[in-house]
Amino acid sequence: MYYSPNGTWAERSVSRVASTAGSQSKVLFALFTGPEAFPLMLGGDRTVEFLDLNGATLVRRSGVFGRRKKIQPMLCGVDMNDTSVVCGSVTGHLYEWNKANRRCDKQSRAHEGPVYAMSRDGTGLITGGKDG
Repeated sequence: MYYSPNGTWAERSVSRVASTAGSQSKVLFALFTGPEAFPLMLGGDRTVEFLDLNGATLVRRSGVFGRRKKIQPMLCGVDMNDTSVVCGSVTGHLYEWNKANRRCDKQSRAHEGPVYAMSRDGTGLITGGKDG
């Protein structure tokens, strides 16, 4: 992970903040989930991971889908508030994740096909999928 204090990304202004080993899973989206210490969420092919900064290392922690939640590819995500993140899946379901315990608290059907885009609108959520 790299940081640019002035946002120009000129070679001299960029500094490496942290790194971590790669994963076997294919990453389909990355999302910053908070304002401090670079909290990061990765979603991909049948996986969700939460990364926290520890010194110069990003520590990976797997998200827990739970027994009744079908594990499937996550295509996009949005940070909703201080406690939750929502991801869109390939089957049109939305998964709501608790940031504190990294567990999926809720799963609901939103589209007939994949959820490709998400955005927060105040306290609400806007999603875009193959069906509109």
